[in-house]
Amino acid sequence: MKGKAKCRADLLHAFGLEKVEDARPVIGIVSRFATQKGFDLVQQIAGPLSDREVVVVALGTGEPVYEKFFPRLGFLAQGECGRTDSV
Repeated sequence: MKGKAKCRADLLHAFGLEKVEDARPVIGIVSRFATQKGFDLVQQIAGPLSDREVVVVALGTGEPVYEKFFPRLGFLAQGECGRTDSV
């Protein structure tokens, strides 16, 4: 489990989310942001997802509507969502 904790810490650091509690689940997404990939479904559950005790990190590029979605989700989730197109 030592390696898993280090990888989690490195991932959160890469997204500027260092202050996340150890018990909080992290949802990681590496994908092309497109309707074809189901991001319309993720967008539909954004409200309930932001109410949960989870952190979302997303790596990718794609359709502008979904590239703008993740920063908005971060706003809804009090900054606990990160998106980047490179790490």
